[in-house]
Amino acid sequence: MTNPSFRVVLVLSDPDTPPGWIVRLIERIEESGGMEVSAIVGAVSARRRQKDNFLFRLLYRLELAAGAGTVSSPIGAAPDIPRIGLNDDEALELVEPDVIVDLSGNHGVGISTAVARHGVWFTDATGNVPGIAGLRPLLEGRPVSAINLFRRSQAFAMADLIATATVNIKFIAARNEVFLEEKSVTLILRELKRLALGMPSKKQSGTDLFVAPHVPTTIETIGYFGRMSSELMRRGWQKFA
Repeated sequence: MTNPSFRVVLVLSDPDTPPGWIVRLIERIEESGGMEVSAIVGAVSARRRQKDNFLFRLLYRLELAAGAGTVSSPIGAAPDIPRIGLNDDEALELVEPDVIVDLSGNHGVGISTAVARHGVWFTDATGNVPGIAGLRPLLEGRPVSAINLFRRSQAFAMADLIATATVNIKFIAARNEVFLEEKSVTLILRELKRLALGMPSKKQSGTDLFVAPHVPTTIETIGYFGRMSSELMRRGWQKFA
């Protein structure tokens, strides 16, 4: 039987206006009947360095303006969830979370793994620079886009892999990231339910280590822009030919 007091704490970079996929995750956790979001922790995303690729950030904003991405949504699904500060260890310990899920893009860095019974979870579908998670599979030429769920805990020196899912790859980075984020809702919820039921996570084969998405170089960005433009022209030609 599911533990009715299974407590989840979410770490968000913008607790008051999270993106829609996080709102949907909160709704589905609350609707599960055996779990609850006990608190939301506000965290500041890692500051972008001056040498980060301005060209890619501009291109990503243009993709969003063209409707390829998503926008923030009010957290109307669960307005009564307590908010606590990231450095308020005393308040966090009082919540006694079973799992902390970091969706701020910081990948669990700076969060004590001793606070939650089952550690700090995070995915590689988000990064501290918007768009880079969706761009990575395009740069690597993968046939599908993979999303991995990791855990930081006291039992392991490095983050260990919990589960993996895939989505069909999209040729626009912002669009690709949207699909990865939406898939992460299903992935995170599935593994939380397994844990709440007392079922062990399915161990993945191999030694998959977490590698944070990197900011693309100018050459990589230009190459991506060229391939995306060619694909857009090809599709436009097929549509009107």
